[in-house]
Amino acid sequence: MEFAELVFDGLGYGQSRTHIIDDQEPSTVKNILASLSYDYVMPNGDFQPMGWKRPIMALSPSQLHEKAPSLVDQINLPAVAPFGSVNIDIDNCTLCLACVGRAQPGL
Repeated sequence: MEFAELVFDGLGYGQSRTHIIDDQEPSTVKNILASLSYDYVMPNGDFQPMGWKRPIMALSPSQLHEKAPSLVDQINLPAVAPFGSVNIDIDNCTLCLACVGRAQPGL
């Protein structure tokens, strides 16, 4: 949730966009959801989350970026963020594509 909040805020969706609801009563959950308000509504996704994990993980941020209130090219995340950074030694690059992850069928 911490990383999602950083991404939401960095794209201009605001802070405190995620919540944990620990209740099993449907009417209570409905009331909690109804009580949440935001200055900017999150966009609806227009993709099916099917396939390999990494491409699916890339779809959500790209959809959020596409419709973001703040169109930024980069959001600074902590060094321990998932997927981190890629350091490429240009002088010794063999074009093996290891830096972009494992090859996925259909990509």
